[in-house]
Amino acid sequence: GAMGVYMNSRAARACLIAAATLILTVPTWADSQLTKTLKLDPNGRFVLDADEGSVIVMGSDQPGAIVMVTSNRDDVQNRVDFNFEENPGMVRLTAHRRYWHLFNFFFERLSYKIRVPKSTTLEIRTGGGGITIYSMSRDADLKTSGGFIEVSHLQGMLHAHTSGGHIKVEGVAEFV
Repeated sequence: GAMGVYMNSRAARACLIAAATLILTVPTWADSQLTKTLKLDPNGRFVLDADEGSVIVMGSDQPGAIVMVTSNRDDVQNRVDFNFEENPGMVRLTAHRRYWHLFNFFFERLSYKIRVPKSTTLEIRTGGGGITIYSMSRDADLKTSGGFIEVSHLQGMLHAHTSGGHIKVEGVAEFV
């Protein structure tokens, strides 16, 4: 009857509120998110060499590099060595696994969101995951072992290689 419908809608609303709360609280774990601001002059170079993870790089009119690494696991810093090298003309981030385990491949998800000056030359390598680049004015050398590559609005020359996934290019000056 009407009481059953009322109870169901209340239960459904409670579930939705619980789900929304869960979604909002997950990214706030400090352990699974690492944000680093690094000095990087315009016309510099940004290098990422990662065993795995999806990568998004966005060009900006601001100086400096901001790197946000997110993992679905809160013990990521015990499992992956993150090394940041910072020089005014170049920033290099390496992220290598301390040990390999079959289950890691299925359950761990790393993502890198990076903001650099538009005039930065990019060299991005990831062992697995997509690479998305947009609004850059210099050359980009991109390589992923398992994932797509999508580039839009790159005024420089693009080198892109993927072992598994599509390559989508839009508004790129030169693609080799």
